[in-house]
Amino acid sequence: MAPVSFGLCNSYYWEGEFRKIVNIIPRVIDLLEKTQREHEFFGMDANIYSLLEGCYGSSLGILGEFTKGKQSCEKAISFAHKINHLFSIGIAELNYVGLLVTKGDGENTVKHAQSSIEYLEKSQAVIYLPLSWSCLGYGYFFLGELETALKFLKKGLKMQMETAFPVPIFHWFLAFAHCDLGNLNEAKVHAEQALNLAQTSHQKYWEGLSGIQLGRILGKMEGSQLRRAEEHILKGMKILDELETKPLYAQGYLFLGDLYADAGQKEKAIENLRKAEAMFQKMGMDYWLARTKRLLEMVRI
Repeated sequence: MAPVSFGLCNSYYWEGEFRKIVNIIPRVIDLLEKTQREHEFFGMDANIYSLLEGCYGSSLGILGEFTKGKQSCEKAISFAHKINHLFSIGIAELNYVGLLVTKGDGENTVKHAQSSIEYLEKSQAVIYLPLSWSCLGYGYFFLGELETALKFLKKGLKMQMETAFPVPIFHWFLAFAHCDLGNLNEAKVHAEQALNLAQTSHQKYWEGLSGIQLGRILGKMEGSQLRRAEEHILKGMKILDELETKPLYAQGYLFLGDLYADAGQKEKAIENLRKAEAMFQKMGMDYWLARTKRLLEMVRI
């Protein structure tokens, strides 16, 4: 049951079915603990117990339960260190990074992404390294070091293209960085690639995220059409709302507010920014809260 459950949850993770993950994994973890089989690998390359704890914690974070998710991620890292298995440590660190990038915690994202890279390199886990490097770049994005962020994000995408098939997350990260740097054409290309990949592989979660990103970018381009940008953001938000991924759904309100602000629709901008502000504050998403507050202050002037 343990390896089959992890395989199933891994598929759910990329589809965005995090609610199913947090329903399945606790029951499997409970069985492993009751039978005292936490140390076993069950034919897997990494320790299954730490894999499940990490996946559970990361999924909780994407659903907005950061405190509970952090506990599970730390438990996964601690257990992987306890059995001194390098690959398991690297994956546990990467799962924690999944929570941290969702929250927008730049300092800890950089710290744990670097740790993940260290242990994955030692265990020669080449297939996971591109994501760790890209997450490191996204961590620097939160710290405001955009050029450094772009360097590592490009490295992550290059490594991914050399070692495995393309996935939306790499292009989604790059769209963020390029947009904040003002490279709107490059940002649009990556947002469109992320959306296309998500739709082709039926990854609803990434379709929602990429749709919001594309709408945000279109709204900032010269000669942009408000209606088209708005439609992309609202469609993406609808998907994320259905998946109950509150931290990313809240970003939709932020970027919708930004869109209306750029269009001179002050009241609609403030209305959406206030919704984002309330959600970020409730979930303790300090980076996104500060970003929203700055935009609110500008709109109110």
